[in-house]
Amino acid sequence: DISRHRVELRMFRLGLGNDPRKRLRRPEEFEFDLEPAGHQGPKALYRLGDEALSVEEAVLRRLGYEGMWCENVLYTTLFGLLFWEVVFAPLDGMFQHPFQDAPLDYRTEFFHPHRADLFAARGAALKDGDPKRLVLDAHAAHAPRRCTGVAWDALEPGVLAAAALALGPALVPILERIGRNPRRHRRGLPDLFLWCDGRALLVEVKGPGDQVFLEQALWHDFLLRQGVD
Repeated sequence: DISRHRVELRMFRLGLGNDPRKRLRRPEEFEFDLEPAGHQGPKALYRLGDEALSVEEAVLRRLGYEGMWCENVLYTTLFGLLFWEVVFAPLDGMFQHPFQDAPLDYRTEFFHPHRADLFAARGAALKDGDPKRLVLDAHAAHAPRRCTGVAWDALEPGVLAAAALALGPALVPILERIGRNPRRHRRGLPDLFLWCDGRALLVEVKGPGDQVFLEQALWHDFLLRQGVD
């Protein structure tokens, strides 16, 4: 998706096509005024009450919903858990020693094509199943074995299960998009995950001077097309 967008943008600038940026759906934007509170290393801090918080934490507090600052780790962990059998499928030559946390082609363009049938079968099974139960069962079955992208200590099983349930029908398409190119598509997912009446509400946070980069813009377009607010 990223490479295609860049090619189409270059063609547009050469007068050979339409501007691909005009096709992208963009989320609604809100602005908050926050009081600067210095820096912690390169990270700017903002004051909320007596606390100095990162911009993501400050916005999470201001929004007032139950939620978490998780960025990509929530989605890569759900992908690893729910597509575990696909990632660790015993394809010839993919695992050369017992300490690998992913197959040798995981970060290449061949990862998905080598497992297209497995992805299709697993995706269909997930759509027919209970996402909460599937996440809890996968967590119990595989923890704490290492798998690229799975952060065992970052999120509790119950939180992972609740997030999967809140994403609803969008869960499997999101994970399948990660699987089509894990090296590129595991980046750019929104900073905050909020629960709004049991449904997922995703928020990208940008402080002064920050810009939405291409991977994020393509994820925003994809998520909106899947019905995720």
